[in-house]
Amino acid sequence: MFEKPWNLVVYGASAVLLAAGVYYGTNLTLVAMAAMFFVWDLTFAISQRAYTGRSPAGVLDVVTVGREYLSWYMIFFGLFFGLVLSGKVGERENFIQLSIQAGIPLYLLLLPFVFVAVSGLFVPIQIQSSRLSAEGGPTVSPSLKALLFVVTFSQKMALMLMLHSISRIVWSLRS
Repeated sequence: MFEKPWNLVVYGASAVLLAAGVYYGTNLTLVAMAAMFFVWDLTFAISQRAYTGRSPAGVLDVVTVGREYLSWYMIFFGLFFGLVLSGKVGERENFIQLSIQAGIPLYLLLLPFVFVAVSGLFVPIQIQSSRLSAEGGPTVSPSLKALLFVVTFSQKMALMLMLHSISRIVWSLRS
């Protein structure tokens, strides 16, 4: 499953669900995206074949890069919130009202920060399993696989929550 370009289905479905959520004014597409990302990332994390040719250090590098991307998303999203919240009281209330009119509950605006916070927690793990691979090399530990799942799922959800929320708010301004 992970050798062939099935990831294009995930990319395409994400774009369609994002556009549908904005066009139809619904947050249910986020639930569908979350389910799709959860299944994809969990299937990858528990699949033995997904780690063929990957060293524990290589998987740890993927986790590190994923966390780095998350921190960049939060810089821009946090800057956006900082500008909105540092404005005058009336401007803050206008933004909150605009979010509500666009159908974006305030908790959806905060969820990306939750995903970043959870995936950014430093929980010491063992990256290499005591078992050897078929080639005789080290294998990725179950705890590193779990961390990879948390980071990849969080990265997708934080990004899509931000895009969905901002797109819905901008779309609501068109009329």
